[in-house]
Amino acid sequence: MSSCFIIEFGGFEIDSGPQYVQGEFTDLFTEQDLIITNQGNESTYRYKISVSDLRNRLITIGFTQDNLQVALSSYLENQKDELTARLHDETYIKYFGEDYLSELRQHIEYLKSLNEDSITDLLTRCKKFEHGFYPDLGNHDLSSSELKLLDGLFNRDNSEIYFHPFNLYFLLSKIFSDGDVLEVDYTDLVYAGYYQSDESPIKYGYNEIVKNLHPDSLILGEKLDDEENEYKEFKEIKGNNAINSISKNIVRYVVAFLNTYGGSILWGITDNRKVKGIELNYNDRDSLKRRFYDALSTIEPNVNKDELSLKFRPIIHNGEVQIDLYCIEITVPKLEPNKMYFKKSGETWIRLDGVTKQLKGVELYDFIEARIKC
Repeated sequence: MSSCFIIEFGGFEIDSGPQYVQGEFTDLFTEQDLIITNQGNESTYRYKISVSDLRNRLITIGFTQDNLQVALSSYLENQKDELTARLHDETYIKYFGEDYLSELRQHIEYLKSLNEDSITDLLTRCKKFEHGFYPDLGNHDLSSSELKLLDGLFNRDNSEIYFHPFNLYFLLSKIFSDGDVLEVDYTDLVYAGYYQSDESPIKYGYNEIVKNLHPDSLILGEKLDDEENEYKEFKEIKGNNAINSISKNIVRYVVAFLNTYGGSILWGITDNRKVKGIELNYNDRDSLKRRFYDALSTIEPNVNKDELSLKFRPIIHNGEVQIDLYCIEITVPKLEPNKMYFKKSGETWIRLDGVTKQLKGVELYDFIEARIKC
């Protein structure tokens, strides 16, 4: 049974990989790109993105037209330099003979003649062959130099001169329509037992790259590594009025963190620590900001509002920052250890074992006494 995954571009196979889905190309996909198709008693497991989406993702990562031109120029120059060095290598001259050297000279001249347009034309010609980008497996009209170039671009020649697959994908995107598809088929790996049928080999891939471009962002469905403790609290909004749900709890959490070690509360996280987010339009966000600062004014003694922060952390899904979907984070600094904070009504709270706890009566007296002795 096959133990490889297959990469196809516009219906043409361009590469295959070992038993586990891996490699740089996984940065182009997320688990949302996984398409499972049921056909009778069998299923197929493929990651798919359109050429249009592929091009946009490549540009986001940094593989642009300018990058492609530089990469092609560098690749061709390095190839020419390596082959020219062989012409003057006594080992090659001694063991391979004049026929080989003549072939090298011809290939060097061919490389000198190349540019992006001529390479694009070559790739376009491959689409008409029975075996596409593996033309030497069937009938074709390509020269030996053209075949060598293809092997190099697709990194099939075992050369140390490497042409990045993302540059190749950008080049291929020029000869396919926007609706064509780049896909990774790992069906055979599922049936060979390398993956379970409900397992997604690629998790957040491209989402992680987008996340790095937006440092405060979170990925929809991502499970946070952090757990709730005295410094962190996660909350999911389950009602229909997110503004009210958050606003009525601001003072309680801020006071609790002020009275202990500082910390943060993040709204829009499920009970099992997965990012869900909260839908908030511009007016909602503006309203929440005003309520946040209004709530701080009800705390005694007065707190410096500039020392606390309210952040709207954007949510990424399927490689894009979602419109009007956020997690809300309030961060409270650690302030003076001997100071106690209250709501103007006299209520107060602390953080204890990852829980926000209200203090009253004897508990409050004991806490204040212990704090004074510190």
